[in-house]
Amino acid sequence: MNYYIASLKHTDRDDEHIAFWGRFHRGYTPVIGTYTGLYCYGEAVELNAGHDYIAVPAPVVELLLSPEPYYRPGGRFYDQRGPVVTNTRTNWNALIAFSLTHGRTHKPKPKPFPGQCRAIYTE
Repeated sequence: MNYYIASLKHTDRDDEHIAFWGRFHRGYTPVIGTYTGLYCYGEAVELNAGHDYIAVPAPVVELLLSPEPYYRPGGRFYDQRGPVVTNTRTNWNALIAFSLTHGRTHKPKPKPFPGQCRAIYTE
C-alpha cells in the first residue's frame, strides 16, 4: 500500500488546502497528482512522527479530494493543476483516524482553515 504524507508543519490556519510532501522528498504541494509523493510503508513510518507529518493511505486521501479549484485570471497561486484536500476539521479528523500509528511519537494537532474558502469548484 502507498501513503501520502500530510504536512501539519506546512499547513497553517491561513491555508485553504492541506499540503502534502512532494515526490522524492522535494517540496510540498496542495495538489494531489503528478507532483505528490507516494511513499512505501517503510518511508511512511520514518516520516510519521505526528508532530510535523502524518502518513495516510492513498485511498483515504483520494476519497477526500475536492476538484481543482478555479480562480479568476490573475488570482491563481498554485503552479500545479489537480484536485486538492480542503483544510477543514472534518478532513483532518479523517486523515488522522486512518493514518499510521506506527512510528508516531506525538499526537497530531492540525490547524484547520477557520474562514470561508475563496476557491470556486466547477465540478
